[in-house]
Parts: sequence; C-alpha cells; structure tokens
Amino acid sequence: MEERTDCAGVANPLDFGPECCDPGTIVQPQQDRCNADEVSPRVDASGVYQGDQDRPNSLAVGSDVLQLCVVYVIDNGEGDDWPHGPHGNLYIDIFSPEEPLGASEDGADGRRIREPRVLRGPHNTHDDTDEWLDDEVLRYREFGVLQFDADGPASAQVVLRVWESDSQSEDGSWGRRNDVMGMELIDRAATEAGPVWVDLHKYSNDHPRIRSEEVAMRVLVRTGGACPEPEV
Repeated sequence: MEERTDCAGVANPLDFGPECCDPGTIVQPQQDRCNADEVSPRVDASGVYQGDQDRPNSLAVGSDVLQLCVVYVIDNGEGDDWPHGPHGNLYIDIFSPEEPLGASEDGADGRRIREPRVLRGPHNTHDDTDEWLDDEVLRYREFGVLQFDADGPASAQVVLRVWESDSQSEDGSWGRRNDVMGMELIDRAATEAGPVWVDLHKYSNDHPRIRSEEVAMRVLVRTGGACPEPEV
C-alpha cells in the first residue's frame, strides 16, 4: 500500500478518480492510501470493475436494468482476524417494496424475489472470488444487478439488501450467521432520472434483525443511462 500524494484537495472522498492512485490500485479514503494487493483481473487499468467479464453474475445494462456505478464499503462485516478476516465476500438480495426496513424478521432468504448476486470486490483472494476490505471505493462499468419487472409492485420499487456471507446461514442454523450490511428502498423513477446515492445501515444479528444508525456502505445506482465519470 502507498499513501496518496495528489488528491488532498478533493473535498469528497467518493469523488476520487483514477488520478488519485496509480493505475489499477484501490482507494481507501479514510486511511488515505491506495491498495494494490491482489487486485482482481476484472479491474481495469483505470481501477474500474468490468461487469462484462462477470456474466451471468452481473447483467448487461439496458433501459430497465438497475446498475451499480460506485460502491463504498466502510465496513465489510468480516473483521480483521484470521481465519475469516480481513476480506469479506458480499452479496446482493432483492425484495418486494413491502419488505420492512426497521426490523427484518427471520426467513428473509425465503422472501427475496431474485436469486442473490455476488457484489464483486476489488481483491481476487482465490479462484473466482473477488472480495472486499474495509474502507474501499470501487467503480463499476456494465454491472447490472436487477432487471425490473414489466408490471406489478416490483416494476416501480424494490428493496435492495447487501449481506456478508458467514457459512451462507441466514438465521444461524450452523452456529454462525450472515451479516446484513444494509437494506434500502430503491425507486426506479428516481434512478432513471439520474444516479442516486443510497446509504446502507448495518443491521444487528438479533431475531429480528434491527436496523442501526451506523452506515456500513454507500452505493451509487442508476437505471439505464451511463454511470457518471469521476470528478477530480
């Protein structure tokens, strides 16, 4: 890792572009450094994750497809200690707009309306697995995560959830439990009008899970259209 030297004047760390770090390295804004360790081959020289190299996990972007533009993982849900940390493997779930946000009852994996997608991170830890460290910003190109329904409630709004895998156990049946990094309502019309920042609040591991005030992640999403270029 190396310290940044040329981005001290950028007010918003989420606006850091490729000029802030050497090509192919990952910005860690709170730690004020760039990380070049085990960068995924799907991350191009400008530091952008190429979704077209991750089919069918990611969708080709079209007019009815919700895509990721930027993800800022503040807390990856894994912690720093061996054997599981410091890398975290994140996933995306989609729920109907009626899914409660304040308290999430057990059995959420049975209520989702799409199969989970891997939220690929910048570090290729083994095989086809691209994971996250805490405090990392990653930009995406052509990384769709949802094709909206043609009609019905999920044609206009959905709830997006991000979770960190812990034995792939939703409710702790194996003695461990997935960590929910956040759930939020996504409005299709708003994301069609332009990119929208969404704050994801971490959930407890109680039964039910309770939404906290802690923001674990921020995601920039858009439906159709192109993702914005970085501002530096």
